[in-house]
Amino acid sequence: MTDKEYILTALHSIPYPYQVSNLDLNGEPDVIRFTWRGDVFRVSYRSSIISVEECKNGCLHGSNISILMKSLLTKEVSRLVVNNIRSDKNVS
Repeated sequence: MTDKEYILTALHSIPYPYQVSNLDLNGEPDVIRFTWRGDVFRVSYRSSIISVEECKNGCLHGSNISILMKSLLTKEVSRLVVNNIRSDKNVS
């Protein structure tokens, strides 16, 4: 899986994942932007480090929601990576 695929899969770990809309994968390299429950978020994943910021009035800032979302996404991506490594070892 690519980094972008890990993030997209991990988005299902946030509460109310069906409320994710306006998914933008092409705006910036290594960045996914999306709307969740009316708020816009920017997720970057350079060098396997996930950063989540909330976008308000064109400015990026950290918020309680973005901190929680970063924690959930980081945990889920880590789980996916470990499972992927384990499945690769079982295939070999």
